[in-house]
Amino acid sequence: MPSAFAALYAPRGDGLGTFTGGGLEVVLFTWSDSSESFGPGQGKLHLDVALLRSSEDAPGLMTQFSGGVTLAFERNASRSWLIPTYAVAGGALRERNLATRGFVDGGLGVYLYYSRRLIVDARATYLIPWSDPDELAGFRAKLAVSAALW
Repeated sequence: MPSAFAALYAPRGDGLGTFTGGGLEVVLFTWSDSSESFGPGQGKLHLDVALLRSSEDAPGLMTQFSGGVTLAFERNASRSWLIPTYAVAGGALRERNLATRGFVDGGLGVYLYYSRRLIVDARATYLIPWSDPDELAGFRAKLAVSAALW
């Protein structure tokens, strides 16, 4: 499933500003199983790339690459909307002044709508980089729309 998303990244460091932009996501695997068996009822495994621009003048264009999973809290959701989720991901960010930095992030979200043909999800996570956490750790937010082409 191809997806498009809007993103926000707010690192703690002074002078970096808030990065906003968008990107593309590829959903590698998705499932919806509303039964009583063990495991989350809805989920998706995804890879994405984002291009973000800072609200400050000094930082340049930032590229973020990540892959992760988003899973529903509920086992047997009786609805296709407002299903709470948790998300974990890992990846790398690149900005000309910062070089490439690996990161992990995790947080909470919601499937605003989840069906076999359309997924709309929002999530807020906290990014923790492998280096310079005092400067680069911060909140990430994402609103994604995924649509099946067939």
